[in-house]
Amino acid sequence: MRAGKLDRRLTLLSYGSDGTNAFGDPADAWTDIGTVWASKQDVSDAERMRAQALGATITTRFIVRSTERARGLKRRDRVRCDGVTYDVVGLKEVGRRDGIEITAAAAEEG
Repeated sequence: MRAGKLDRRLTLLSYGSDGTNAFGDPADAWTDIGTVWASKQDVSDAERMRAQALGATITTRFIVRSTERARGLKRRDRVRCDGVTYDVVGLKEVGRRDGIEITAAAAEEG
């Protein structure tokens, strides 16, 4: 995997328990589990009309080096790049543990 193509900073986010809140209830939150270098390619975008609201969705493919952190990413997790938070929708190994391909989707309502 060529380092020159990994030109974006990608923050990996995992959803989990973050202790308790002021009322003693479990406090679940998104936790930053690391930042890695990635390549980014937008693969599709779509607009849809739903309940009289226009929404836009973009699907993006990130490729990162295969590290323990990246291999631990799950479909319930998220990633953040350039201020946009994406839901992970697919994960695939690239080569023989050379990299991880992360397919993610971001929705913008408005």
